[in-house]
Amino acid sequence: MFFQVIKCLVVVYLFVFHRVKIAGEENIPAAGPVIICANHTSNFDPIVLLFKIKRRMSMLAKAELFKIKIIAFLLKKLGAVPVDRSKADMAAYKKAISLLNDGNALGIFAQGTRVKDGSDDESAAKSGAAFFALKTGAPVIPLYIISTYKPLSAINIKIGEPITLEEHKDKRVNSELLEIATKEIMEKVLDMKE
Repeated sequence: MFFQVIKCLVVVYLFVFHRVKIAGEENIPAAGPVIICANHTSNFDPIVLLFKIKRRMSMLAKAELFKIKIIAFLLKKLGAVPVDRSKADMAAYKKAISLLNDGNALGIFAQGTRVKDGSDDESAAKSGAAFFALKTGAPVIPLYIISTYKPLSAINIKIGEPITLEEHKDKRVNSELLEIATKEIMEKVLDMKE
């Protein structure tokens, strides 16, 4: 109920102040585990993903946001998973893997933080999406958001075909494999920009 109320408010706001165009949403499976891996240029990105993509998802969010009680309350209600980015946060990793193993969708930002539009860099990508995909076998959906989020501006969301990492199945997950898989995923995310 809480999610639906917030969704209604956000959808009305987006309808009034933005033109949201989504291409390729059919690439996101309606059921089963999936990782939605996106670029991240604005604090509005997670809001747009949560409320404009039809598939309900949990998202990884930086732990610092959970220090503010009202924001922590909202994030928990929306299914966000706190991640301590200063270390290998095993509790967050286990929660994310559990969500995927239970057939849920997980939203993750490819570079782990906001990156100014136009300064995309494959080498800045974090290995989270690759790690979760390799550990669970969940497909990764590359997604790119293009918007300034200024009032009356357009928000364009481009969604690519699933990446399965099938060729890496049964391989030992180590730093070398994570680097290869992360590069594959980031290349596909950046392809969506074109």
